[in-house]
Amino acid sequence: MRGARPAQSTPRHRSRIEAISRYTIGAAAANFALLAYLTRLYTDSPLWLDVIVVAFGTASLVTAVVWVVSRWFLTPRGIRAFIVFADLGTSVVLTSIEPQADSVIGCALFGVVGLMAVFFLPRRWLVAHTVFAAAVTVAFAGAAVADGAGVVYVIVRADVVLAAVVGPILTVELAWRTMRERAVLASTDPLTGIRNLRGMWSAMVPMVARSARTGESVAVAVADIDGFKSVNDMHGHDIGDEVLQHVASELTDHIGDLGVVARSGGEEFTIALVHPSVDVLCDRVQEIPTRLSGGPQAPTVTLSVGVTFVAHDTGTTPRDAARAAHRQADKVMYEQKRSGGNGVRVRR
Repeated sequence: MRGARPAQSTPRHRSRIEAISRYTIGAAAANFALLAYLTRLYTDSPLWLDVIVVAFGTASLVTAVVWVVSRWFLTPRGIRAFIVFADLGTSVVLTSIEPQADSVIGCALFGVVGLMAVFFLPRRWLVAHTVFAAAVTVAFAGAAVADGAGVVYVIVRADVVLAAVVGPILTVELAWRTMRERAVLASTDPLTGIRNLRGMWSAMVPMVARSARTGESVAVAVADIDGFKSVNDMHGHDIGDEVLQHVASELTDHIGDLGVVARSGGEEFTIALVHPSVDVLCDRVQEIPTRLSGGPQAPTVTLSVGVTFVAHDTGTTPRDAARAAHRQADKVMYEQKRSGGNGVRVRR
C-alpha cells in the first residue's frame, strides 16, 4: 500500500514558532518588571514592601532573559516554576497599589497567566491557578471595601475581573480539549484502535527528527497479511475485521515502548522503532511474529515483513527521510511476499 504525503510542517518551522513564542513571553516578563518599577513612583507603600516589589521586578527581568536565551521554561519543571512565580509576583505587586480598588482591576493579569497554564500545565495545575486567582481577586475586593470604596462599585469591578480571568480560561480549555480529542480521532484507525496513516506520519517524522539530533537509530517495518483477501472471501468481512484487530494487538504488544504501530492500509501495518543500539532494533524486528492467530473464530494468518533503517543524509529533511525509509521497507516487504511470505526480511 502506498502512503499519503505527510504534513508539511518542518522542525525548522516549528523551531521558529517556538523562538517567537519564547521572545514574546520574555517581552511580557520584562514589561511586568517595568510595571513593578513604575508603581514605586506613585505609591506610598512601606519601605519593606518596596524592596519586595523591586526584588520581584528584578527577578522578572531575569526570567525574561531566560525565556529569550534558553528553553528551560519549556520543560515541565521550568513552566511550573514560571507559573508559580508569575502568580506570586502579580499578587505582591498588586498588594502595593493604592487605592485597593485599582488592585482589583489589576487581577485581570491572572488571565494571561491562566492562558499559559491551559496549554502547558496539567488540569490540576490549571484548577489550582484559577482558584488562587479568584481568591486573590476576592481578597483585594474585600480590602477595597474595608478601605472605604463603595460596595456596589467594588462588586462590579470584581465581577468584571473574575469574568475576564475565569471565562477565557474555561473557554480556551474546553476548545483546546475538543481540538485534542478531534486530533486523536483523526489520527486513530476506528477498527483497530491504533494509529492510522495520518497518525503514523505525525509520530514517525518527529521520531526521525529527534534521532537526527540524538544519534539514535530508527527502524521502519512494513507488515502485510498474506492472502488476506481469501480470509474475507471464505469467512466474511466480520472475521476479516477480527483478524485485523488481533494482528494490530499482537504487533503493538511486541513493539512495546520502543516505537509505534499504525494501520497504514487495508491489511498493511507500519512499525517505527527507535533505540540507541542498532543491534537491539535488529533483534526486535527479527522477532516480529509472522504467524498469528486471527481470533477465536478466525483462521491463523501469516505476515510478510520488510524492514529498513532511516538514513540521515545531509540536506534531507526528517519528513523526506521518513518517507524514503517507508518506501524502502514497502519494497522489501514485497520482496519477502514474492519469496513465499511468512517471514521478516531486513535490509540495512
